[in-house]
Amino acid sequence: METKISSVRVRRIRGRCRFSKDLYVEPEGLAGGLALWWGDNISVTILCKSKNVIHVVLESASLKVPVFASFVYRPPKEGERRRVWDTL
Repeated sequence: METKISSVRVRRIRGRCRFSKDLYVEPEGLAGGLALWWGDNISVTILCKSKNVIHVVLESASLKVPVFASFVYRPPKEGERRRVWDTL
């Protein structure tokens, strides 16, 4: 999710939602900020993170094989979208 707030506030909210782990990318000014939350029953290996993209490998007892996942926040400005597509 795009948070637009500091990691301190995001982690406080994460705790209330009962997620135990997180990855956070700080916002730039009043824009951006990405948060990814998960519980103890899943293992997350971060491959890459930026202000628009988080690439991870997910593993758990219920998954037969590791799962690669990308979480993307599309930039609102059309000119910045090409950079995100190149990253993907």
